[in-house]
Amino acid sequence: MPIFTTHDKQGRKSVNFSYISGMPDPWREGAPANLTIDAENNRLIITSRLYDWQPVSLPFKRIYNVELFSENETVEKNKSVIKRGIAGALIAGPVGAIVGGMSGIGSKTKTQTRRGLAIDFITANGDRSLIFEIVGATYDADGFAAELLACVKRSR
Repeated sequence: MPIFTTHDKQGRKSVNFSYISGMPDPWREGAPANLTIDAENNRLIITSRLYDWQPVSLPFKRIYNVELFSENETVEKNKSVIKRGIAGALIAGPVGAIVGGMSGIGSKTKTQTRRGLAIDFITANGDRSLIFEIVGATYDADGFAAELLACVKRSR
């Protein structure tokens, strides 16, 4: 399974994500996952890219929604007094160290946008969702979601 590709060795649409929620144990948040559309057998195959966990097979007929989403997240970080003081000292000597250190007091906020893929499906116990995050090794998430949704609609 190559890292940077949109198809597996059998030519099936296959994309990498980071797992967020909805899978059974031993899956845990942040685990690298590979999702493969097995149109020939009408199923989605989910495998771990890092761990030797049993692949999960989800029949298309149990999936009722596939959706890409975006969410904004505000992250607050404390400024580093020490780092800014050292940088100031390197630039302007002792006075720069004081000014640089003083500029490190407080915190700064940053807004990050997280994109992901949600797959809603039906189980014997009710509805569930699988959530995956789009990460650096994810290529063509839009095309993957569209193809998966088309396969799901054809299987009905």
